[in-house]
Amino acid sequence: MNCPLCGTFNNNELDLCNQCGRPIRFGASGFLDNELLSKISQIAQHNFRQGNFHQAIKDINEYIEIEDSDPAAYIFRGKLYDYLAHGPDLSNREVRNILTQGIEDFSHAIFLDPDNTIAYYNRGNAFLARTDFDFALDDFSKVISLSSDNELNKVMAYSLSAFAYEKLGDLDQAMIDHENALEIDSTNEFAILLRDDYLRRTKQSQITIKNLIASGVILIFVMIFFYFMIRS
Repeated sequence: MNCPLCGTFNNNELDLCNQCGRPIRFGASGFLDNELLSKISQIAQHNFRQGNFHQAIKDINEYIEIEDSDPAAYIFRGKLYDYLAHGPDLSNREVRNILTQGIEDFSHAIFLDPDNTIAYYNRGNAFLARTDFDFALDDFSKVISLSSDNELNKVMAYSLSAFAYEKLGDLDQAMIDHENALEIDSTNEFAILLRDDYLRRTKQSQITIKNLIASGVILIFVMIFFYFMIRS
């Protein structure tokens, strides 16, 4: 299916977009054997795939009114808030408030299911978008510790953890986590993209620093030259 956020086509078996790392499927639920809940979730998923996020939230609100102990429902609603936060013409305050609503849903899902890696991954993603990097790292660490090496969530968590470390200025740990992600899956497009972006940014920073140093040295020589010109 196509990712509602970036439009990338993904294999139907994937839960996360291979390009932007966003969730693209409603998580597994033990409550969908109920015919009414199953129907509501299908409608909500349809609206999600169509990009009708506000309507999908209304649908899942109806679901939660009937069954308020399903962690997958809170994760799905939290995902919808995450997508809404990427909408156009939103102020920084509006974006932060929307992300906070998603974080509250992911936190409730974790309360219902403390080992739910999907909830931790999504909450970490929301913290990252809110620039709460330390909180994001805590959640990504939880995903990494709870996931097996063949799980896509673990690859994504390492990559996003690397991004958070870079933002905090810990470039060595950022590179370690990029390498950890690609050690698990060397072909993952999302992990490769984030690693390459990181290398490009650090290379550009090194060039900028070298240019500044070179400019400083030249300026010193110019000042010395004019000093002796004036003295003579």
